[in-house]
Amino acid sequence: MAAWICVAVLFVACVMLYREITKARKVSGALYQEVNGKNIAMERAAQAIEISRTHITDLTDLADTLQTTLDFQRVQYDKLANQKKSSEVRVGMITEQIAAFLSDYPLNPADARFIGSPIDIVSFGADKITFVEVKSGKSQLSKRQREIRDMIKAGKVDFIVY
Repeated sequence: MAAWICVAVLFVACVMLYREITKARKVSGALYQEVNGKNIAMERAAQAIEISRTHITDLTDLADTLQTTLDFQRVQYDKLANQKKSSEVRVGMITEQIAAFLSDYPLNPADARFIGSPIDIVSFGADKITFVEVKSGKSQLSKRQREIRDMIKAGKVDFIVY
C-alpha cells in the first residue's frame, strides 16, 4: 500500500507540475505575443523614421535649390536695377541738354545756354537771367543745387568783370 500512496502522491505531483507547466506556457505565449507585437511596432516605427529622414533630406535639398535660385535671381534683379538706374541717368542727361528745345519749355530757347553742372541751363532773357535745373521722374535737387537755389532767392548773386 505504501507503494500505491507513493504512486498517488507522485501522480498528484505530476498533475500539479503539468498545470504549472501549462500556466507557464500560457504566460510565456502571451509574453511572446506581446514582445512580438512590440517588435512589429518597433519595426514599423523604424520604417516611419527612415521615411521621415528621406523626406527631410528631400526637403533640405529642395530648400537648398530654392535658396540657390533666389540668390541667382537677386543677382539678376540687382543687375537689372543698376541698368535701369544707369538708363535713367543717361536719359536725364540727354533731357537736360535738349530741354530748351522741347515744346513745353517755358523760356525762349535762343536765350538758353547749357552748363550742365551744378545748374543745367542759364537763360539770358531781355529783362532777367533765369537759372534752370531740369528734373525728370522722381529726381530731386542735390544738396549743392538747393544751396544755389537758396542763394539766388536770397539775392546773393554778383556780376564781376575779370
